[in-house]
Amino acid sequence: MRQWAPYRNEYLAEMLRAEGRGDRNKNFCYACGCLDQEHALVFCCISECFSKDLVCEECCRKHHWNRPLDIVERWNGSFFERIALRDIGIVVQIGHCPGKTCLSPSTYKDFIVIHTNGLHRVHVAFCNCFNKYSAGERKTQLLRWQWYPATHLEPQTAATFEVLNHFHLLTLQGKVTAYDYYAGLEKLSNNVGEKGPVGQGNNSHRLVADTKSGELAVQCIACPKPGVNLPDDWQQADKKFFFKYFLYLAEDCCFCLKRRLVSSEVRDPGLGTGSSYFVEDEPYQEFLKGVTDQHEMSTCTGLAALDHTNTKFSQGYATTSVGLSVCACHEFVMPNSVVDLQKGERYMIFKFLVQSYDIVCQWSRNLCQHMKSMPALVKENWPPKSLLFVVPKMHLPRHIRSYMGPGNRHEVLNDHFGHWSWRKLTGLGA
Repeated sequence: MRQWAPYRNEYLAEMLRAEGRGDRNKNFCYACGCLDQEHALVFCCISECFSKDLVCEECCRKHHWNRPLDIVERWNGSFFERIALRDIGIVVQIGHCPGKTCLSPSTYKDFIVIHTNGLHRVHVAFCNCFNKYSAGERKTQLLRWQWYPATHLEPQTAATFEVLNHFHLLTLQGKVTAYDYYAGLEKLSNNVGEKGPVGQGNNSHRLVADTKSGELAVQCIACPKPGVNLPDDWQQADKKFFFKYFLYLAEDCCFCLKRRLVSSEVRDPGLGTGSSYFVEDEPYQEFLKGVTDQHEMSTCTGLAALDHTNTKFSQGYATTSVGLSVCACHEFVMPNSVVDLQKGERYMIFKFLVQSYDIVCQWSRNLCQHMKSMPALVKENWPPKSLLFVVPKMHLPRHIRSYMGPGNRHEVLNDHFGHWSWRKLTGLGA
């Protein structure tokens, strides 16, 4: 990974280039050579075909009359947007030989086909002419087309044989459930809701080194942010309404996310650990050098979280758990809020994050005193104008235990945190 890291700007640039038109000819269709500006406005990117050159709408129809489940994108002047092939006139005629049309078809313009590359809305024409007896009923026509109907009565949804075989192998090998597999296909088709925000990766003028701490995290757009979604005079609001402007945070640990004493930062470095959800590695590791075993005295009954501190539960592990913060109202993982813990929920380590969590009755007792010795990165916005200690109800679901190197582990968890926050973002509504 260290050998590859110097080339990541080049790889990032090429990936961004692939999302645009690159050096593909923008003035005429490579297939038919048309130069008409009216045709130029509807150039299409054939994203499933081997050739990624741009073509006009007529050529796109010609190339896809027998490939109705390909993914096609159209350049709208600023970026490529996905279109349904039915919207440019592709009709799937079944019950007849390829290339033949039915004299009296029965059509569905919103037929849904589940395929390995996502969900497709297809314009389907069933045979309903004199040949229908040899073509069979609609379910039979679909089966002969190798589309498995969702019902045998007036089917309007089908799954390709290919996607069924694909799911079968995945569930045998990886124990993937039908629910999770289908949810993945849904996200493969549309993972941004109606309209998604432009991310950091779409800024082609930025380099990896220019990315600021926490900048790649998917942030909650509903939580209060001065200058973004709060009125200019919010600080002068009546105190009885001031609760509307509080940032509510929930914090907890997951003891399933352990990592054994294998690999190292030298062998498996993180590519951008501090750029999204985990705290920055270097200042955090420097901070940990001054933290030794602590005597954690619990004055609250039933607090098992501290039982793992300075005990045999930490032996043989480089990381015994992961602690993080989420906004309590919307459950977004907060930028730079995730830390690896070495010995249970140690108070000193968690004060690297200026937040509250489920054992706040213990953690908050000497917070103000300990903040005086915190690194400058933590004390930058301290003290807040108002700080309320609470015990949140929400706890993170348990994760599958896995063992991997520190860099790869952070990248995998960052990816999962980003996916979680992205789904929360697209589900917030207008």
